[in-house]
Formats: sequence, C-alpha cells, structure tokens
Amino acid sequence: MDSFSERFTKALLDAFPEWSDLVRQSVREDHLELEIAAPSGKGQLLVSTAGEEVTVGFDRWHQHFNEIYWLPGYEGELNEEPFERVIQFLRDFLIDRVVIRIWTKNGEYAGSSALHLWYSSNDCRGDCLGDHYSLKSWSGRGDLPSTPINPDELRKYFQSLEPRSNEGSEGRV
Repeated sequence: MDSFSERFTKALLDAFPEWSDLVRQSVREDHLELEIAAPSGKGQLLVSTAGEEVTVGFDRWHQHFNEIYWLPGYEGELNEEPFERVIQFLRDFLIDRVVIRIWTKNGEYAGSSALHLWYSSNDCRGDCLGDHYSLKSWSGRGDLPSTPINPDELRKYFQSLEPRSNEGSEGRV
C-alpha cells in the first residue's frame, strides 16, 4: 500500500476502529478500498485512496477529499489534522446528518450531491439539476422518495440572483 493510503488507513481506523476487519487492499495492492453495506439495505458506502486522494461514494454520488484542506497562496499554519474533513464527513454521514440528494429529469439520473441537513434545507432551490429529487441516507431514516421540484421556488431563487436596478439611487452618496 502506498504511503498516502497508509496514512489515511491509520486516520480512518483511529476514528472507526470497528472497521479494521472491513479494510482491504485493492487488486493492485497500492491503495485502500472499503465497502460497507448500509443498514437500510439501500446502498453501499465506498471509500478509496486510489490516485493518492480519498474518494467517498454512496449510491451514484461520490466526492474527492484532499489530505489537508489548503488554499493556494495561504502561508499561515493549518489548524486541521490530516484527513479531518473526510473523517468528519463520514461521522456526519453515519448519523444521517449528511444525506445524498439525487436529481432526476424526465425519469433519468441528472446528478447528485451531499446535503448537510444541519445547515441545508430539503427544498430544492437554485442548485436543482432536474425536475425531481430524492434523498438517500445511511440508516434510511432520512430518505425521501422522488419529489417534484417546486417551480415557484426555483423561479424566486433565480429572480433573487438578478441584478437590482439602481432606480431612485441618483444623487445618493
């Protein structure tokens, strides 16, 4: 296993020691792959370190995580531990604080994203990729069946993005 995968495996098993028997190496034996069936019976959590990045997936959604969050040009000291974001994401996902939102358009898959329930709304607004969406959670408690997107909410959202006119502002300082 490469050194990136070894570092992530240590961080992962420090956070989730109960997964030690589930961790396995890929066929190429250079990275970690982990698959865990959801207790809801509706999907698998996939974690991989292929390509020296952590990829987490569930259903048709996946996301890539860097080892440490950084900003180009940032020269200060980082206040995060290695893999802190992906470990916290997994913790939140496993308690249904994060669910996966799946969009469909005309009955076909249109896209997906992670939805953090503690700061997001279930309503689909400007980030809609289709005409319906559903939610899929780890335990199944946060699942939402296919729901039509409210066109009035979508219209209001796009109107809120339009530039405001400067009427009545002449002569003001």
